[in-house]
Amino acid sequence: MSSLTSDPLLWQRMLRRDVAAWRVIGHLSHPRIYQDASSDFTPKQIYCRCCQLRTALPRQAFTRPLTSRLRSLVRRVQGHIPRVLMFGSGLESVPLVRTLLWEDASPYRPIGLHPGKDGIGSGVCIQHRDTPLNLITLYTSTRAERQAAASGTISRVNKLVSSYSEGEGPELTQAVQELCQQSDALILVVDSSRMEGEALELDLAMLQAMLHSGTRQSALLVLSCQLQPHSPGSSPLEVADRLNLCNLTHPWQVRSLVLETYEGVQEGIDWLLGAACT
Repeated sequence: MSSLTSDPLLWQRMLRRDVAAWRVIGHLSHPRIYQDASSDFTPKQIYCRCCQLRTALPRQAFTRPLTSRLRSLVRRVQGHIPRVLMFGSGLESVPLVRTLLWEDASPYRPIGLHPGKDGIGSGVCIQHRDTPLNLITLYTSTRAERQAAASGTISRVNKLVSSYSEGEGPELTQAVQELCQQSDALILVVDSSRMEGEALELDLAMLQAMLHSGTRQSALLVLSCQLQPHSPGSSPLEVADRLNLCNLTHPWQVRSLVLETYEGVQEGIDWLLGAACT
C-alpha cells in the first residue's frame, strides 16, 4: 500500500487530471514552476505543494529591499488608497465593469470618482470589504469606436499605445506609462472562450508592455471570465500557459470569474491586495 500511494505515475496522472479543473492557479502553484526547475520534489510532493499554495500570497515580505518595504508601510499608515489598473481584451467582449458596478447582486458599489489626466486614468472608487480601492479601467478605444471596428466601418485602434515595432511590441503612451508606475497592482481581464487569435495577441502584447512600464513588484490578477458557471472556455491552467505567465518574475494569479454569480471576484481581489502589500 505504501508503494502504491507514492507511485510517481499515479501522482502525475492525478496532477494532470485535477489541475485542469482548478478554478485558481498562481505563481506558487503551477506545476511547471517545479518541473522546469528540475527540483528534487517527487510528483506526490509537487501535487501536494501546488494544492496547498493555490491561493497563497507571495513570500516577498523579507526578500524585497528594506527601503521598498518601509515605503509600503508608510503609504499604508498615511491612508494610501490602492490603485488598480484593469485592462485586457475581455473588457470589450464581456460586461464585467457594468456587472460589477451597477448590478444589484454585485458585492461592489461606487463610493466615489477618481479623476484622470489628459483623458486617461479616470475611474471609480469602490469599497472592497473594509478597504477603499481606486479601480482604473483602460479601454483601447471608446465604445463607439469599438462597435464601428467590429462592424468593419473603421480600422481597430488602440489609444493606449503610441507606437508599435515588430521586434519589441507596443510602446505605451506617456500617460499610460505614468499610470503603470503609480499603480499598486494590475488586473488583466480575458474572455475564457476567446483565448486565441487576435484577442490573445493583444493581451500578450499589452501585458508585457504594462508590466515593463510598471514597478518591479506589481502583482497581477488575471480574471478569466465566464458568463455562466458551465460556459465553455479555457481553464485557469490553459490561460496561464497561453499568456506565458510562468516566465514572469511578478507575483500572479489566474482565477475563473463567473459573471452570473460573481464567484471568484472578491477572493481574487483579496489575493491581489495582499500581494501588493507584501
